[in-house]
Amino acid sequence: MFDSKGINCYTITGTIEPDETIEHVYQDIENLGKIFKVEDRAEGLIQSMKQEISGIQKAASGVEEKDKLKVFVLDSFKGNEIYTTSAGLQSNLIELAGGINSTRNMADSRWFNTSVETLVKANPDVIIFNDYGQQSIEDKISFVTSNPALSDVTAVKNQAFLTMPLVSVMQDIRGANACRTIAEYLYPDLMEQ
Repeated sequence: MFDSKGINCYTITGTIEPDETIEHVYQDIENLGKIFKVEDRAEGLIQSMKQEISGIQKAASGVEEKDKLKVFVLDSFKGNEIYTTSAGLQSNLIELAGGINSTRNMADSRWFNTSVETLVKANPDVIIFNDYGQQSIEDKISFVTSNPALSDVTAVKNQAFLTMPLVSVMQDIRGANACRTIAEYLYPDLMEQ
């Protein structure tokens, strides 16, 4: 449509990739640097983000596979249904931080609807609540803490809840900071070193 009118468009890579990663964010920064002729600034930002991620990975590398914490992302809920992530940047950031997305590859799409039973079965160590829109964090926390079916879930028992602005786990320059936030919550002792 735009092309036929002579309008060039750029689509952020992460919005079209089925399982975007931080590498796609780097690619977009590089591409935008070329478009706006600020390649040096773009490369500096990419290197800074890579250095941050590398430091996080190095710190989290001390966690053995059997000791990695399982994370469940609660994006939103409706009734007994939970909207969560199966793939994509948020999953990638959890993994780069040394965690395991407990719903990784449960659906063919990045985001999917599932039930409370999935959360029970996943039994995560930590629940990440995405903060955005009309549904408040208080509502999301109340949803998991007031549901008797979830009372034995490790994250609920331990009140292991991390709130993240949704925009911080989307396709932009906040990815490295979001990864650090996740890592510091999962492994505070390792990240202090």
